[in-house]
Amino acid sequence: SGRVTGYREAGPIVVSEDVPEDPVMKSIVTAFSKPVESVKNRVIGRTETPLVRDRDVQTMAMVVADAQLEATAKFGSVVAFVNAGGVRAALEAGDVTYGDALTVQPFNNALTVLELTGAELLAALVHGVKNGGGQLFPSHGTSYVVSGGEVSDVFVAGAPIDASKAYFVAVNAFTAGGGDAHTTLKEAKGKRVDTGLIDIDALLDYFKNHSPIKIDEGPRIKYSAGVQMAKAG
Repeated sequence: SGRVTGYREAGPIVVSEDVPEDPVMKSIVTAFSKPVESVKNRVIGRTETPLVRDRDVQTMAMVVADAQLEATAKFGSVVAFVNAGGVRAALEAGDVTYGDALTVQPFNNALTVLELTGAELLAALVHGVKNGGGQLFPSHGTSYVVSGGEVSDVFVAGAPIDASKAYFVAVNAFTAGGGDAHTTLKEAKGKRVDTGLIDIDALLDYFKNHSPIKIDEGPRIKYSAGVQMAKAG
């Protein structure tokens, strides 16, 4: 149950604000924090437009998905999706630091490429719109419409989705492994490629290669009037 039921010899030490700070440990922490802060403050790119973490604007998720598609294209991916809960922060317009990027992608999730049929992909999209944190935000060229908990007008890499066609789809390992109850992705029978790539590295490379970022396209997920979505965590 994770509870302490007893102890031997020395009694437990309660750690609270009343416990005096260890000067040796403080000096060690201070020494290590300086180079860490230096790395976090290093500018890795720039964005001309605010990158918003919002259901309707979606610009931060757009950049993350585009970064993951670019990183995994060498493994055959034609589209990338990032789960709503995997985008943890927004970014203001201006310089972007390494620390800023870490607030957006703090989990160090590996990237996986799945071979999915169009039918499997559509099922995953439908599941996502009913589970806020599991909603799948697509990369450039892919879009869909949400209406009453259903998904329609799906385009993948610029073409209408084909239920019988195989697509190579990049997602993070959390989602590929069934996170947010994405059982369709977890149980998919097609090829599964563990790329060895990490989400934060894909984002850093994208800023390096494409700064300044400027998003001038509309949302890739469109909602019919009155659609209510579960809130992402």
